[in-house]
Amino acid sequence: MARRIAADGLTHGIALLPRSAWGERLSNAFTSELQATGVTLTGTQFYDPGTRDFSGSLRAALGRYGGAGDRPAGGGPAPQRDAAAEAREGPQFAFIAATAQTARALGPQLRFQMTYDLPVYATSDAWDPSTRSAADLDGMTFPEMPWILSGGQGATALWAVLQGDWSAAGRGRLRLYAFGFDALDVMSELRSGRTSTGIDGLTGRLTFGANGRIERTLDWARIEGGQMQPAGAFAAPPPSVP
Repeated sequence: MARRIAADGLTHGIALLPRSAWGERLSNAFTSELQATGVTLTGTQFYDPGTRDFSGSLRAALGRYGGAGDRPAGGGPAPQRDAAAEAREGPQFAFIAATAQTARALGPQLRFQMTYDLPVYATSDAWDPSTRSAADLDGMTFPEMPWILSGGQGATALWAVLQGDWSAAGRGRLRLYAFGFDALDVMSELRSGRTSTGIDGLTGRLTFGANGRIERTLDWARIEGGQMQPAGAFAAPPPSVP
C-alpha cells in the first residue's frame, strides 16, 4: 500500500488505525515502508475498535484541515473556508485500517470533515466480498485477490457454489477458499519441482523465492458507485475541489 501511494505521486497524508495489536503491527509496517519511499505522515491516530464516532480521531489527524462540517455553538452557517488552498496544502491521502463495518462508518465521517475530496487507501479488510453495494466506500483504493476482483475467474465452479448452495457458510470467508485452492497448487508445484515460473493463483501472482518464501502480488481495486472495480496500476486522481 505504501508503494502504491508513492507510485500515485502523493507525498504526505494521514493514517487512522485501530488501537489493537493488529493496528500496531500495521502501523509499524506501513510507517517503515513509507519512510523507504519518501512519503510522510502528517498525522497518525488510533481509534477504539467498536466505536461509531470517529470525529475526535479524525480531527486530531487532520488538524486545521478538519472540521469542515462544524457549526458555531450558537447556530448559524459554518465559517467560510478556502477549499482550493486546503487542497493544495493539506493531506493528499488518507490511509485507513479497518474492518468492513468500521470502514463504512469511517468513510462518510472523513468526508464530513473535509472541504475537498481526499483519496482513501485501505487494506482489503475494509471490503467484504459478500457486499452487494457500498456507496459509503466510493473512491477507496485497496489491494485485492484476482479471484475476488474478477468474480470467480480461475475457479468458476467453486465461485458458483459459494454464491449458491454454500452462500451462508461461505459468507465472509471467500478469500479463505482462494487460499486453500492455491495451497493445493503450491504443493503440486513443489512436489514436481516446477517452481521457476510461478503460479497465477486465485489469491494473486505467486513466485517462489530462493529463501523458501512464497511472494504474493495482488491486483488493485477501487470502489465506484458502490461497486468494486479494477484499479490497475493507474495513478489515483489528485485531490479535487467540489
